[in-house]
Amino acid sequence: MRLARSDPNSCDSELPAQAPDDMVSIVEEMGFSGLPISLEDGQSILDLPLLHKDPFDRMLIAQALNSKLTIITNDQMIPTYDVKTMLAS
Repeated sequence: MRLARSDPNSCDSELPAQAPDDMVSIVEEMGFSGLPISLEDGQSILDLPLLHKDPFDRMLIAQALNSKLTIITNDQMIPTYDVKTMLAS
């Protein structure tokens, strides 16, 4: 299962609060990879109902829908979209 995170400050993480200079290598060592924003993602955001006003979260929702990803979040607005979510503790 591939995961996209929303609100990284909302759940326990081994990542430091401030990004170190070698953030990319640390994230890759943890088994995560980058998720580029595609033209399809940009178009899809226009098709989403305006339930959530945060444009970054709306992009995460569009990416998760397009790429069949699960969003880990404690943001109660994200599950109002038809997107797979997992509650962050």
